[in-house]
Amino acid sequence: MEQQQFRIRFSVGSKLLIIVGTFLFLTIVFLSVSAVFLMTDDKQAYTFQTKSIEAELAGRNFLKVVEHDSDNLRLSLAGVDLNQPADHFKEGSQYGDALKSLVLSQSDLSGVGIGQLNDHTGEINLVAFSIQPELTQKSSAPESLAAVKAELTPDWMNTVLADLMRTGIGFVNLSKAGRSPLLAILIVDRSVSPGHSGVPFAVGLLPLDKISSEFADLDLTIATKSGWLLLDSSPVELFERPNIAQDPLFLAALSNPVQTGTLDYQSAKGRFLGGYSKPGFDLVVLTRANWKQAMRASYALTEKFILLGCMAVGLGIIFVIFFSKSLTAPINRLYEATREVAAGNFDIDIRPSERDEIGALTSSFNVMSSKVRELLKDSVDKAILEKEIDIASTVQRTLIPSNSFDGNGVQIRAQYQSASSCGGDWWGQFLIDGKLVVGIADATGHGLSSALITASARSCFSMIQRMVEQDPTIAISPATMLDYANRVIFDCANGNIMMTFFMAVIDLNAGQMVYANAAHNPPWLMKRGESGYKLNSLVSTGMRLGEGLEIAEPLQDKSIDIGAGDVLFLYTDGLTEGKNLADEMFGKKRVRKLVEANVAAGPDSVISAIMGDFMAHNEGKALDDDVTVIAMSFGG
Repeated sequence: MEQQQFRIRFSVGSKLLIIVGTFLFLTIVFLSVSAVFLMTDDKQAYTFQTKSIEAELAGRNFLKVVEHDSDNLRLSLAGVDLNQPADHFKEGSQYGDALKSLVLSQSDLSGVGIGQLNDHTGEINLVAFSIQPELTQKSSAPESLAAVKAELTPDWMNTVLADLMRTGIGFVNLSKAGRSPLLAILIVDRSVSPGHSGVPFAVGLLPLDKISSEFADLDLTIATKSGWLLLDSSPVELFERPNIAQDPLFLAALSNPVQTGTLDYQSAKGRFLGGYSKPGFDLVVLTRANWKQAMRASYALTEKFILLGCMAVGLGIIFVIFFSKSLTAPINRLYEATREVAAGNFDIDIRPSERDEIGALTSSFNVMSSKVRELLKDSVDKAILEKEIDIASTVQRTLIPSNSFDGNGVQIRAQYQSASSCGGDWWGQFLIDGKLVVGIADATGHGLSSALITASARSCFSMIQRMVEQDPTIAISPATMLDYANRVIFDCANGNIMMTFFMAVIDLNAGQMVYANAAHNPPWLMKRGESGYKLNSLVSTGMRLGEGLEIAEPLQDKSIDIGAGDVLFLYTDGLTEGKNLADEMFGKKRVRKLVEANVAAGPDSVISAIMGDFMAHNEGKALDDDVTVIAMSFGG
């Protein structure tokens, strides 16, 4: 016995190491990713809530200061007649002292001025101005009417003019680099119709130092509804005084009807989690947190998971290495034993090292090796039997005539398809003195036993042919021939195997067919007429052959005329009862339609159409039973 050469590419230990390592890695990755995503979502929700609360609180505090200061500014405008001469408003006058007293009575505004505002050009005309020296010096705010007017240029005033005339209050950021943040609160008296010189106007200068310090730890922005920045935690943004109308968080605040909300957004500066609030006075308060800073805890958790995962994978690999050695050692012994068996040494006994599956496999191997020699002997015997069956199949094929016959005005086409190596179908024919004898038979089942019965039937048919050839005066009766065949089949099978049989004797000169049927499928005689072909089923009652030594009900001969152009079609039940993969039978109706559709074209067309359609119906699976089909035409 030649030993098989087999090269091991991956050992069991290597595969186990790869599988366990991969499983640990994927498990840890899944758990880590799930935990990180869960924490990230939780942290994001917490940040959203925090920023929303911060924006709302900052808005309330800022609005509280603005409301207080705006009320004071409205008081400064109450009862003022701006048409009075300038001396009426200068410091030391009654109104000037009242204005100064108003400024000194509150601690927020560093200065207050009154005058008139041109609602078309945005130009202001201040007639009175009072300051708190301490706050003005501390915040570096303007100290005179001229300085305030210089700060509130028409360009800046025009940015708030529309909102100011609509709501009566407006804001201008006067913050500049080199001095403390400063906000101008603007008030107009909308109860007075604009005159030639404008509308009554008051301005308050609000230092933002205190407010900014309260929100020093926040990334905070306060802007007008038009997008002009009033307060920002970033000095650079505050002093540049940009318009943030295109900021994503600002746009979300304007487009959302609710007073507070949150947004996860991307800007040129990166990704942010933001909250917004709209406290009133057309102000928008924004608070934001950088995504990376907000998610710092998630990143730290990710690093810890990676470290722990690497440690777990390392420990798992060490465990697998030790475990695989204890697992593969007995497998290697089994492998060496199989090499001995391949070399022809069957006297091997391996003692199991453990009482586990490998130990059971080792024990089974010992039993297997002791029986291999017996199995080899059985294989040889089986090969001899298969050879004998192959010979029997070859012999059986010689018992069936050629698929094609032409002579004496008769054209025969047939096809036989066995379901196994040896079949139970048979058909035959011989021609003597203008008489054509045709028989078709089908033994129960298929295989070697059925093939032996068909061989016996063929021998009986051959003996009848020899008798008629030696003595042509012997009357050929289909029923008598079937009676002879019954005795032969019963003697061979002793009643265990039966056979259906149809026998016909056709007198080609007289144009008559005599037939008998022993329980076989009735053949069809297609009679040709002027309007086409008419089907005649050749039904003849009779028992199957081989059921007893004598036929219980004697078979009877029947006759029918045969004319030129008539076609006789014979078949076995393997055709009509053949099933496809869906367990659907081919069926007698389907066969009849095919015969009627092709009979005019001759026997070749009939056989070709039927077998082609049947094999397609069978869908490539093994045949359920032997199939035999015969078509013969007479007279041309």
